[in-house]
Amino acid sequence: MSLGMVSYDGKREFYAEFTDYDSSQIDEWLEENVLENFILSEMEDRSYLEKEKTRFLRGDVDWVVSHPKGLREWLQSFGEKIICASCGNTYDWVLFRSLLGVKYKEDLPDYLDGWAMDVISLFRWEGHTPGGEDFKEDFLEMRDRSSKHNALVDAHVARELYLKLEANRRLSN
Repeated sequence: MSLGMVSYDGKREFYAEFTDYDSSQIDEWLEENVLENFILSEMEDRSYLEKEKTRFLRGDVDWVVSHPKGLREWLQSFGEKIICASCGNTYDWVLFRSLLGVKYKEDLPDYLDGWAMDVISLFRWEGHTPGGEDFKEDFLEMRDRSSKHNALVDAHVARELYLKLEANRRLSN
């Protein structure tokens, strides 16, 4: 339904809302927690906007992925191999690859590493136990949770969680 990505350094963001999802699968939870946090609903279908460090696209999957400033171009623009990371990686990684039309690791474009990282696995590795709906936000001591489940906000949470785990690891060594 949507995709949010933030670069490791936080200087670049990508956010898309897809218009071709199967609306028959929308339940009350998705309506209240995901659709209510969409921010591009006022934009026309097949719209692109770049504002500061963020690319915003609203349209069907093929259009968002293949637009001259779309997902593929954004990923390629880094000029190096990207290792994707997310919270709950298994499902996210399968969905992300399906957006790109890639079934097998060997078919990924050269700019994407074939193995993604799961930030929650790192969280566990560092001795923390995930639990409850807000454990990431609790760990990060986030007060404002009003936009939780917006894909771009969730991408920022994943990035901040990773950076905090990385900083704590450096301090303990």
